[in-house]
Amino acid sequence: MASVTLLPSAYDSDLSSYASVNSSYPLSNGLNSSPDSDTYAEINLTTGNRATSTLAVKFDMSQVPAGATIDSITCRIKARISNSSPYVLTGVAQLYYGATAMGGEVELGTSAVAQTFNDVGYWDRDRLSQLTLLITCTRGVTMNLDGTTTLEPTEFQQRWTQEHWMLQYDLMFGKGYALTRMGLESVAEPAKGK
Repeated sequence: MASVTLLPSAYDSDLSSYASVNSSYPLSNGLNSSPDSDTYAEINLTTGNRATSTLAVKFDMSQVPAGATIDSITCRIKARISNSSPYVLTGVAQLYYGATAMGGEVELGTSAVAQTFNDVGYWDRDRLSQLTLLITCTRGVTMNLDGTTTLEPTEFQQRWTQEHWMLQYDLMFGKGYALTRMGLESVAEPAKGK
């Protein structure tokens, strides 16, 4: 089976949102470079509680032969987050086909480590031109049971968040996915708007 390596070729300004770019490490540094490269781009994140910054990366599909059918995608990303603010910072990367998330998220840490994630399906070159890597960072505070806030989640809160992240999705969108996954379909509300 043939394999083609696609490098970042552009940023989607409509999907990207951040405070500014560090002029010493411009966004152009991140284009056409592999995760093995020491060249990188650096953005300054939006500040404040519950602030979200996003960088959307597009790929040059010209290396994919016309008429080719793509049945799997492997994405390697080398990124890190750095937190100089008083808020908790989390970062994730995920591939999207149009507005549809592909595969799982890769959690970003404070060390620049190359990470890989995969997805399978069937795409042609034209459809795959909608492929976007979305890197999202969110700042916030941790709410304790007694109503106080802290900047760092407790060990229990970190573990619970890792194990039950889909419950938060349910709270935001009301679809009942997590309850269904947990075998509690009878407790789930019907999806809103249906």
